[in-house]
Amino acid sequence: MKKIIIAYVLTVMVLLPFHSCNKPSQEVGKDVLDLTFGENSTKMNTGEKYLIKFSTGETKVSSLSLTWTSSDEQVAIVTNAGEVNAVGPGRASIKAIYQSVEALCEVEVKDTNYDRPLNPKSLSQPFSDPMAYSIDVPLIAPFRVMQSFDFDKSGNIYYSQIGVAGGFEPGRTKAHEVYIIKSQPNLTGKTDYMTLKYFGHGGNIAIEEDDNGELYVWVGSNATKYASGEYWDEQSVSRIPYRSGQIHNGYAGESYFLNNGLLRIQAAVDRKSDLLCINATQGGERHFYTYKLSEAESLNPKNFTFSVKVGGEEVGGVEQIISRTVNGRDLSELTPLGSFSVPAGSNKAVDVNSFPFQGYDIDGSRHVYFFEGNWTETSGSVGQSQAYVTVFDLQGNIVYPRTRVAALSDINRLMQTGVTNSSGYMEAEGIKIRGNQLYLGFASYQETENYRRANIFKYDGARE
Repeated sequence: MKKIIIAYVLTVMVLLPFHSCNKPSQEVGKDVLDLTFGENSTKMNTGEKYLIKFSTGETKVSSLSLTWTSSDEQVAIVTNAGEVNAVGPGRASIKAIYQSVEALCEVEVKDTNYDRPLNPKSLSQPFSDPMAYSIDVPLIAPFRVMQSFDFDKSGNIYYSQIGVAGGFEPGRTKAHEVYIIKSQPNLTGKTDYMTLKYFGHGGNIAIEEDDNGELYVWVGSNATKYASGEYWDEQSVSRIPYRSGQIHNGYAGESYFLNNGLLRIQAAVDRKSDLLCINATQGGERHFYTYKLSEAESLNPKNFTFSVKVGGEEVGGVEQIISRTVNGRDLSELTPLGSFSVPAGSNKAVDVNSFPFQGYDIDGSRHVYFFEGNWTETSGSVGQSQAYVTVFDLQGNIVYPRTRVAALSDINRLMQTGVTNSSGYMEAEGIKIRGNQLYLGFASYQETENYRRANIFKYDGARE
């Protein structure tokens, strides 16, 4: 298979060019590069991303060879690849310099209008190159899929991944470890990470940045070991400062409990909108509880005592049931802004929650974006991989119906782009809403060894 490498290209429907780009100044008597931007001014909403397109004439130069700066990083942050991340309302000048030439792009950022939820109808579009925000990314454990992802405001991506299975043999398996991996679009994620032992399955992580610039990871914790060797049934969610190289056991940072008997607890967070949405499950039914984040943080911690089964992964280690006491916040003391349940579906063609649950998110419109999907190979009897998004309000009413991700059907195009191999394997793994943009994560196969890869697709949307 001939692999076509594409740069990650971000386009934003709300971006409006004001006028054509001016030619940069050139120094007399020097053979300098011709550097121009495709647009020299643009409009964005907070949370959105935009990759500046540029031309260097006949001389080909990577975006990483340019020096990028922002005049105001409280408004917009630009990465070393030329991706603009809209942080707060205002105006900023984005400058690129190469040798003796430069180009400018004026960026105006406005707060996202959350009067309406994001309409996921763009998911019905066939696959196209601009959707490929980040593709074919190898992570730490080559035969394990990504479990979830999120972004920080500086343009970094954070993945969660479970450690190598290793036949679940002591001394070989790392199935008790979850890695929180920091990387950037289209770059390998193997060196900058945090290790969480006995936390769980690493589903639906959330990245939160507080008012002081501290970055936290929200992740399920206090899990128990199944007979398969995997860890599930997280009894809490932990809020942990991200520190590369750190190792935590069972839980860390601040812990939050539902305290209602439900397990596999996960979190979605929107600090700017003061929202914390907790998901948990029982018997395949999905339960959602949304709180004011500030109220959850203000709860007085108390002790929770429970039992978990852990251990046996190291040589000489023993699997055992232990009693654990954790000081955490009891969310059952709060009145939620809204709560609802989604029963397990039976008809995969029409029922929400009939495919495996693959993540969710919440945004300032106070709506929940529910992501489900299967995995398969095209040679299998069950057909292609499928994925769907459904939008709920906080009382469980469906605002936008179950919408299928059409891009997964174009296997030949996905192969040509380098997203997957001939298996057509595309497993849904995570969803995030940023401004008027929707991001979906997919694990894929790559190369003859069927190594797993992390991919993120980007969709431009509208609030209608």
